[in-house]
Amino acid sequence: MVYQTLQGLSEEFIRQLNSGFPRPDVTVLIDVPAEVAMERIIARAHGDDGLVQRFEQLEFLRKVRKKYLEIAEREGFVVVDGRGSPREVHEQVLNALSRYGL
Repeated sequence: MVYQTLQGLSEEFIRQLNSGFPRPDVTVLIDVPAEVAMERIIARAHGDDGLVQRFEQLEFLRKVRKKYLEIAEREGFVVVDGRGSPREVHEQVLNALSRYGL
């Protein structure tokens, strides 16, 4: 929904398209600031060598993050800080899910 609405589609239209699908019991959003995401994207691309995609631009990532956080608050997502190591983030996700009996 985030990427589609940022490209101009209405949130209501996206909701209607997905209305026949089951809703998850829990949604976990692993959140990182746009700057951290950009650093990781560039590292993955082995430097900013032109491989960074159109959607992987800092200002766009800021908009994406803001929209995800708005939806997370409205929908009651579990938000986990994704700035730690993979192991640390994994532990946070497991702890969050354990509160739901998962």
